[in-house]
Amino acid sequence: MVRQHEKGSRFHDVVWVASLTSLGLLTVVAVAMVLFTHSNSTQIDRIHQAHANHSIAAETSLQHSDFFTNHGMYQAQTHSMMSASGKPDWPWIIPLMLLILGVIAACVRIYLFWCRSYFSEELQDRNPKLIDLAQMFLWGAVCCGAGSILMFFWPGFRLVAICLLFLNIWAWRFCFNLSGFQSAFKANHYRRLAEEDPLTGLHSRVAINNRLNDILDPTNEQRPELSLLFLDFDRFKLINDSMGHDAGDELLKQIAKRLTNAVVHQAFDDGIAYHIGRLGGDEFVVIVEGCNDRDRVNALAVRLHNALTCAYTIDNRKVNSSASIGITSTEREYSSAVPMLRDADLAMYEAKRTSKARTVWFDQAMHDDARDAMELENDLQLAIERNELFLTYQPLIDLEEGSVTGFEALIRWRHPERGLIRPDQFIPLAEESLLIRPIGRWVIREALTQAKAWRESFPELADCLMNVNLSRIQFPDLELTEYIVDTLNELGLPHDALCLEITESTMMQDSKNAIALLKRFSDHGIKLAMDDFGTGYSSLSHLHEFPIDVLKIDRAFIANLSDNRDYAAVVHAISALADNLGFTVVAEGIETLDQIAQLQALSCHKGQGYFIHKPAEPTIIEAWLSDRQDKAQSA
Repeated sequence: MVRQHEKGSRFHDVVWVASLTSLGLLTVVAVAMVLFTHSNSTQIDRIHQAHANHSIAAETSLQHSDFFTNHGMYQAQTHSMMSASGKPDWPWIIPLMLLILGVIAACVRIYLFWCRSYFSEELQDRNPKLIDLAQMFLWGAVCCGAGSILMFFWPGFRLVAICLLFLNIWAWRFCFNLSGFQSAFKANHYRRLAEEDPLTGLHSRVAINNRLNDILDPTNEQRPELSLLFLDFDRFKLINDSMGHDAGDELLKQIAKRLTNAVVHQAFDDGIAYHIGRLGGDEFVVIVEGCNDRDRVNALAVRLHNALTCAYTIDNRKVNSSASIGITSTEREYSSAVPMLRDADLAMYEAKRTSKARTVWFDQAMHDDARDAMELENDLQLAIERNELFLTYQPLIDLEEGSVTGFEALIRWRHPERGLIRPDQFIPLAEESLLIRPIGRWVIREALTQAKAWRESFPELADCLMNVNLSRIQFPDLELTEYIVDTLNELGLPHDALCLEITESTMMQDSKNAIALLKRFSDHGIKLAMDDFGTGYSSLSHLHEFPIDVLKIDRAFIANLSDNRDYAAVVHAISALADNLGFTVVAEGIETLDQIAQLQALSCHKGQGYFIHKPAEPTIIEAWLSDRQDKAQSA
């Protein structure tokens, strides 16, 4: 780009040198002609005397024709800008001088525009058509001006000179409206930029919205049938993060090319138009204008899946990225682009949620679910202020001694209209909206405050732990460690009074980074537990590297202890591994006395579950603790 720009600049310099040289010559010729007019006055007098004997009528006729053509007595003479009476021919001298001045003004105006306005723009914002047009009019002005002067040397062509003069008027008009032309070119240029995606060359979000609004306009009496396919690519973020943004851009370009080829070769009936666009990131849309038949649109979706699931070659590496497609059509009533794009987007997310690389048509239930989720999210923002959130606590006991060793704090939401809302309904919303961060801090403070109260009220709980779950969004929060340490110090609790539970899947998403994050807590003496151990991810090879204190066996293993000996073998192996690594083992989901007996036989250290006590509010837990205390004293 830089070399081309330098070549263009040198070419423009040559053009300007030639133009200004021509302008200088033009000026010299004009001055010479004026001087020539006065130096030849004597010669003109002799010519006038030689023809004085002509008749009055003929002379009048000749003078009349001379004014336009100068034929007759002057035909063989070089025009000297003098009339037949020997006086300066001002009707021609004045327009000629104005013409010359106009050409000079045009050249100067174009030159100033070129230097001050055009090249002051950024290189990518310049429109070469504008400067080419300016050069054309510049040369037109110079050539027309030079031609007009030359025509005065040959008087028979004065009418041609008049025509050239009028042609120059248009050149002048252009020269003094260059700013207007530039504004018009800019407007067209920016409109094209807005309507075209610069990376892929497809339609942009603006162009897609405009096209959908035009088609769906309620005032349009001949609205065509319409289907909209919304595509989002699986694993794109992983490719973008692992291989770099340049690789991600190259992937998007290849996707756009495959989309175009797949749509172009789709065998639909005549009268069906396609519009392919990129909304942003890895989101693409295909507008099928003229068809909302599900079978045909599904056939197009299958063709797109087949084209897009093949491996891509980026930087000599093979990568795979399939597409999830959501579809809606004018079978439903739409009056603008926004609701149609929204519904197709909801269908796409449903496809991505249930199973990747599939197609889902929108239905009203998706919209209702999304609306409920939005309302729930809005209510969740006010839940803390309105004291609608509260904690329940589930005791952990030592399976050998039966003593209470700690509690797990579990959040609940008592909605004023919906009643008690389960954590699995609002925790994902809190994570998605990042409300989990303020909510999580509230949970930590509330749970530690309760732990302090119980430590003071019940002597046997002087060393009890308070377990708090940490979500995948809270885990990388660099300010959380400082907040926890400050809270513990403020409440006067030892740092090992808190145990943070992080799921195995969260730790294993990025094990190296997770180890560093966990050390932030362990360095301050805060205990750490790997929750839901044994589900989904295999962390055995890294288990010794994690600075954790507790392994919590997932309830799925405990529930099947009695029915399947394999589960018992797994629990025994986990217990043995934990003993060797110095971890405490906690069994979750204990619901029967037989399970406690089996866990004792399998060397499991601690347990929790409904059989011991279900999660309950502090007053209920305190009553349970008091009852245990009374029974212990009476025994």
